[in-house]
Amino acid sequence: MFFLYSSLLWAQNETKVIQGMLTDTNGMVANAHIINLSTKQGTFSNDQGHFSLKVSLNDELQVTSIQHETKLMVITKAILKRQKLIFSLAIKTNLLDEVTIQKHQLSGSLSSDIKKISVDYRMKKSSALVSEIKGMMSTIPSTPIGKDELHLSKTPVVGIPNQFEGVGISFSQNKERKRKKILQQKIEFPDRLLNELGSYFFFKELKIPKDQYYHFINYCSLMNTKELFYSKQIFKLINLLKEESILYIKAIKK
Repeated sequence: MFFLYSSLLWAQNETKVIQGMLTDTNGMVANAHIINLSTKQGTFSNDQGHFSLKVSLNDELQVTSIQHETKLMVITKAILKRQKLIFSLAIKTNLLDEVTIQKHQLSGSLSSDIKKISVDYRMKKSSALVSEIKGMMSTIPSTPIGKDELHLSKTPVVGIPNQFEGVGISFSQNKERKRKKILQQKIEFPDRLLNELGSYFFFKELKIPKDQYYHFINYCSLMNTKELFYSKQIFKLINLLKEESILYIKAIKK
């Protein structure tokens, strides 16, 4: 009886790695977060919607995605036996807020009404500034060097044996390329972050006003958001943005 009881107990606590797949009505679901609520272990689905995770009998899995409804599933004996699992996620229905346009006195003619719509000058200036900086970056390599600046472009000659000739030039060039790469990433980061997470996430999930997107991203820049983004730690980045959005909204309302 002791050995029988031990065998049954071992079978219930047996841990297996299951292979799963996430789908919706449009196909495979990538970058969704799957977490085992019983063990607190999690993972993300790849570009083909596939994932793998360690589970035991009666463990509860939770699947979350920005564009989909959250789904829960309990691991059964049948799932453990197959070691395969398919989640079918429901796409969120996004309802737009009611918009009042009476104050614009629109006539219904697109060609004439478009001239009456007020312009968001803060967003326009922000976009123009980003475009101007990008243009400056593209012209840096072709900018001519003046006669009084020639000494700045020359690499100092270091008294090192012949076998190390050129090391100083290579180091200087690598340092300059690294500096330009960091500057380019800093310029492109707001646009890339908006494209990756979508304006819906900032407006509906974080409650950030549309004309404050870039300001909010710069507000969070001290919290390693850029490092998390480029290291593909999207789940940590989303949680960080959610936490910072609460403080940000309180700050702009004061």
